[in-house]
Amino acid sequence: MSLMQTKRRVVVTGASGFIGTNLASLLSSHFQIFPLYHANKPALAMDSISLDLTNAKATLETIVSLKPDAVIHLAGNKDLKFCQNSYEAAYQLNVKATENIARASKQSGAGFIFLSSDYVFSGTSGNYKETDLLKPSTKYGEMKKISEEFIASELEKYAIIRTGAVYGARATLLGWILNNLRSDKKIEMFTDAFFTPTYVGDLAKAIGILIESDWHSNTSSLRNFKQGIYHVAGSEKVSRYIFAKTVADVFSLPQELILEDRLEGKGLLLAKDSSLNSESTFQKLGFRCDRLKEGLSKIRPDFK
Repeated sequence: MSLMQTKRRVVVTGASGFIGTNLASLLSSHFQIFPLYHANKPALAMDSISLDLTNAKATLETIVSLKPDAVIHLAGNKDLKFCQNSYEAAYQLNVKATENIARASKQSGAGFIFLSSDYVFSGTSGNYKETDLLKPSTKYGEMKKISEEFIASELEKYAIIRTGAVYGARATLLGWILNNLRSDKKIEMFTDAFFTPTYVGDLAKAIGILIESDWHSNTSSLRNFKQGIYHVAGSEKVSRYIFAKTVADVFSLPQELILEDRLEGKGLLLAKDSSLNSESTFQKLGFRCDRLKEGLSKIRPDFK
């Protein structure tokens, strides 16, 4: 970006969450970020705006007033049990709020970037490509699917990014593993549940590339990349057990505290294999997301 150019204005919803806080911070050096939150004000070095995305009128007024070039929509509730057991409440947060912010983005002329999930697939075979059949096995995945379909039918300037198992500073699973191992507590991890862990810095880089490309240009090399569905996930499929073992290795913690367990027969909502194939997107982005050990090594200084 030229120093003479005005920074593009980017709204980030869900800025108080783990991914939102990280993305707002990582992207702030390249863009003018407007973080939105609902109840919990994020700890960011920039002003944040409180907004209830389920309020369509307030959402429209806020987005139009901010005049964004792009809106990154991360807000929602991804708790699998909550979505399964409190469907109506979760639907308001995950679908209705998405519809409201998407419509507001369209009216403001902004490009819309929606963070979807590997849970839009059945989670039985893994290695899912962008064109594979959507068959969610959870209510959470179903809501993401509904939101994707709404965005694709209503918007022209949009990018749907499917990712999974994002890790970085404040990540829940990573923090839980580290806290237990540092306290010399044993943990049980599934050897038969697979995913593609994604370094949050790589996710931010991918989104930055999308925003930097011109939504309106007919000559941009990324014009065909901007609109559509893209997988941005780690370059390596691992089991949850191997994930924990790699964490222990990188952070120099005792691997013998990590015990093998199996997902099969547990009756949990976790996917057996939700791994994503991101090869098509990697080619268009011009970079590959890190393998697990590479990504963990980058964030180790954040976990002192």
